[in-house]
Amino acid sequence: MPCTHKIFPRKNLGLYLFSRLCTLRPSDTPVGPLMTTKTKRCSCCEQTLPIAEFGKNMQTPDGLSYYCRKCAYGKQQAYRKANPEAARAARRRYLDKLKERNRARAESPR
Repeated sequence: MPCTHKIFPRKNLGLYLFSRLCTLRPSDTPVGPLMTTKTKRCSCCEQTLPIAEFGKNMQTPDGLSYYCRKCAYGKQQAYRKANPEAARAARRRYLDKLKERNRARAESPR
């Protein structure tokens, strides 16, 4: 029997609401806070770890990063070591943006 209930996308979180009466198809599996699994497999080290070991990434289907925090940190360090000029330029852009934002906050009336 086909499902008579609609699936509603939530744009801000990328989650799906569904009726418990519906029969779930693989594409309708719950994601994000609706997930029932407490572990996830890291795509880099291929270890199964608790979901607390993964950072947030709302562009992925489950709302978590593909890599565990340890692997993501290692990849980030390797990139910075291989591309010091790009890393330095990115840091400079961030600090300039931060200074400008703090300056605007200090000048605005409270």
